Amino acid sequence: MSKTRNYLHIVFGTKYRQRTITLTGREKLYSYISGIIKNKKSTLISINGIEDHVHILLNLHPTIALADMVRDIKSEATKMIIETKCFPMYEGWASEYFASSVSPSHVESVKAYIDNQEEHHKSKGYEEEVKGFLQKMGMTLYTDDLD
Repeated sequence: MSKTRNYLHIVFGTKYRQRTITLTGREKLYSYISGIIKNKKSTLISINGIEDHVHILLNLHPTIALADMVRDIKSEATKMIIETKCFPMYEGWASEYFASSVSPSHVESVKAYIDNQEEHHKSKGYEEEVKGFLQKMGMTLYTDDLD
């Protein structure tokens, strides 16, 4: 029997960083995304965000590719948003996303970070947040990464 832990922190934003994910519909969105993750044999650890982006911490099942998981979350969540009209101004998700593996010893601190998004973003915007993530990973942000 194979044993794996594939903890990933995933962040993706709304198209053009439009602030369309209103507080009143977020729990419905997060619950729906949780179901998508569960249907992909993976485990949601934490999900949260603000008006223009979503953070997800999950344990990805070894048979599921990261790109497939993100694609399916974005496309299936979009269908739900359109059908339920829970975010009337929503125009879609940005094409890009950020994802990073998380050491088991850091899962709780990443979860705490995700759980405190509202407070965190009182002082830091999405672009600044992503730049910080990329710098920690030794990566570069290009302006077209934030469409």
